[in-house]
Amino acid sequence: MGLTSNKQQELTKQIQTINKTSRTLVIGGNKNDYNYLKNQGFTNITINNLSKNQLKGVKGKLFDITKKPPKLEKFDLIIALDVLEHTIIPDFALLNIHALLKPRGKLVLTTPNLACLVNRVSLLFGWSLPNYAPYFFKDNPLCVVDVMPSHFFYLAHKNVCTFGQLERNLVALGFKVTCRKGFHYGAVNQSSGSYNGVRGLLNKVLPTNFKEGILLVVVKGCLVGEGVVSAYYENSLKEESK
Repeated sequence: MGLTSNKQQELTKQIQTINKTSRTLVIGGNKNDYNYLKNQGFTNITINNLSKNQLKGVKGKLFDITKKPPKLEKFDLIIALDVLEHTIIPDFALLNIHALLKPRGKLVLTTPNLACLVNRVSLLFGWSLPNYAPYFFKDNPLCVVDVMPSHFFYLAHKNVCTFGQLERNLVALGFKVTCRKGFHYGAVNQSSGSYNGVRGLLNKVLPTNFKEGILLVVVKGCLVGEGVVSAYYENSLKEESK
C-alpha cells in the first residue's frame, strides 16, 4: 500500500483506537504492510493484491478490487492506501469495498490531492501535474523522478481528485466521513524530488485542502440510491467484459 514516513504516522494515529482483533483487509498490500499491522497489534489481517509475488508469506487474497470480488466474510476494517488513483473507475473499487465491509465497518484511504499547492503552481505555469503521472513527463521542474520504462503503466495515476470531490463521492456511495487529514508524502522519489524539504515545511503550515495527500476515515452506511447505482455498476461490468 506504499507507506511513506508521514503517511504511516497519520495511519498509525487513526488505527490506534480500533479493536486489534478486527477482521482487517489491506487493498493493494504486501508483506511489509502485513508486518506493519502486526507490529501495531492487529491479529486478523488479510492482504489483497493482483500479484502472487506480493502475497508471499502472508494470508492473502488474489483479486481485482475494481471487479466483483470473491465471496468473503465481511471485514471490520479495510485499508486502501494510494489505490484509487491507479484505478480507471474508482467508483467500482469503492462499491466493492462497501460490499466487503460489515455494517458500521471502517475504511481508511489515502490518495494524492489534485488541488495541492504543487499542482496549483504547476497549472499556473502550464506544467504537467506531478500528482498525475510524474513518471511520464519531464517538463515540470518540481518533478524530478527517474523510473524504469517497464514501471510506467504500473505507477501512472489514472485518477486524481480533490478533498471535496472524493468526500461527496463517498457520501453518494453510502459512506459517512468521520475524519479528514492532509499529509506530506515525504519521499524524495515522489512528486517533487529535490524539493522534498520545502514540501514538508509547506505541508505543515498549509490548510488541509492545499496539502499533497488526502487521508480519509469513513464508516459504512446505507447505499444511497442503491438500486440505481447497482444497476449501473452491473451494466458497466457487462460492457467491460465484452
